[in-house]
Amino acid sequence: MIEVSLCMIVKDEEAVLARCLECVKNIVDEIIIVDTGSTDRTKEIAQSYTSNVYDFKWINDFAAARNFAFSKATKDYIFWLDADDVMEVKDQQSFLKLKATIPPEVDSVLMNYHIHFDNAGNPTFSTMRNRMVKRSCQFKWVGEVHECLNVHGLVAQSNTVIYHKKEKSSAGRNLKIYQEKLKQENSFSSRDLFYYANELLANHYYQEAIIEYDIYLKDTSGWVEDRVAACIQKSICYYHLQQPVQQVSALCESFLFDIPRSEVCCRLGEVFLNQLADPDKAIFWYTFSLNLPAPPTLRGLYNEPHTRTWLPHIQLAAAYERKNDLEKALHHTKIALEINPDNLNIQQNNDMLLTKLTKEEDTSYA
Repeated sequence: MIEVSLCMIVKDEEAVLARCLECVKNIVDEIIIVDTGSTDRTKEIAQSYTSNVYDFKWINDFAAARNFAFSKATKDYIFWLDADDVMEVKDQQSFLKLKATIPPEVDSVLMNYHIHFDNAGNPTFSTMRNRMVKRSCQFKWVGEVHECLNVHGLVAQSNTVIYHKKEKSSAGRNLKIYQEKLKQENSFSSRDLFYYANELLANHYYQEAIIEYDIYLKDTSGWVEDRVAACIQKSICYYHLQQPVQQVSALCESFLFDIPRSEVCCRLGEVFLNQLADPDKAIFWYTFSLNLPAPPTLRGLYNEPHTRTWLPHIQLAAAYERKNDLEKALHHTKIALEINPDNLNIQQNNDMLLTKLTKEEDTSYA
């Protein structure tokens, strides 16, 4: 079995750090904690789990801090987490199985990262990250913000899942770092431009974000997943600016970069249903989403699992209800409920439609 070093960078994480470390303390062989300037009990909590706690002066560069943490690792592979990440028991077991069975030629391991969740705890927004890497490869982090590992060689994919249970917002912090970087360099790389636009969106600078997304999309070097995401994000800006026609245009722009994605189709359905009051077009796009083939493994940000399953059905129910076709509305609601039985909104919608249909039947008999 290989040995694994866990490497983390932290700052003022007393609320969540112990929760994270409790998940991994029995599955990793070494814990490295790098503190970038905490003023709370973060270091004290870290020291209760490991003696390998180091200070790193914060220089507005996440990659630099992570590279410093990686430099302290001594085991075969390096595994990284953020303080607000957690692992369920089944994923801890999956991780241990991975340690016992990983082929020696594997240089990096991808793991699914669930970021946002619905009220029932089901993931609605996920990504794939290079989560565990061979230490001897000396892979480096790049990017001051939204940093990523620059990996090469043989990359494997694990069933292990990491859950991001965010407790505090960092949007303003990241935007400030980008603004300082822009003052110093006057321009961004394609990757930084994409994430700078995302930070502008997160901080409600919608017009400015649209400008940056447009500049990014003119650069042909961007990763396909990010270009599709940029179109979606631009449509969200137009949503907040109450410009539904431009929202449709931004979503359709994604078709220039790849075949239609279910998320894009569902968003088009939402625009036609709720903003343009055209349930027939909404029905077309939601139905189209359901008929799309399952996508290949996605390594960018994606909402695919629910936009290909229960979400189109519950939205089709809403569209058919607008057309006063309650039988079809109930049909799609029941399908959505079979897929997502714990969703309270779907349960309530099902009960409401049953009540309406019962009243209609009673009226017809009268």
